[in-house]
Amino acid sequence: MSVPINIDLPEVTFNALVKLSEADRKLVNTEDYIGLAWFWSFTNPQNKVLSTASTANRRKIHHEFRAQGLDLDGDSGIHRMIVHRVLED
Repeated sequence: MSVPINIDLPEVTFNALVKLSEADRKLVNTEDYIGLAWFWSFTNPQNKVLSTASTANRRKIHHEFRAQGLDLDGDSGIHRMIVHRVLED
């Protein structure tokens, strides 16, 4: 079960954000992924686009990659199509 909630953390300290990201890193490749931690590598060609995406869009992309059975760090045409579609909505 998922509960829609807006994660807007403008006042969070850097230390708190690091701890939240570390916790979310453990949720990568699960349905519980929140969208704070990176699920792609720094060398991924989509790094800039994914790193500036909102947590909601990161979550959507992550879940769509999983639903399609794609490598979370992949960079195929299908990956790019999903990223583009999510970020254009």
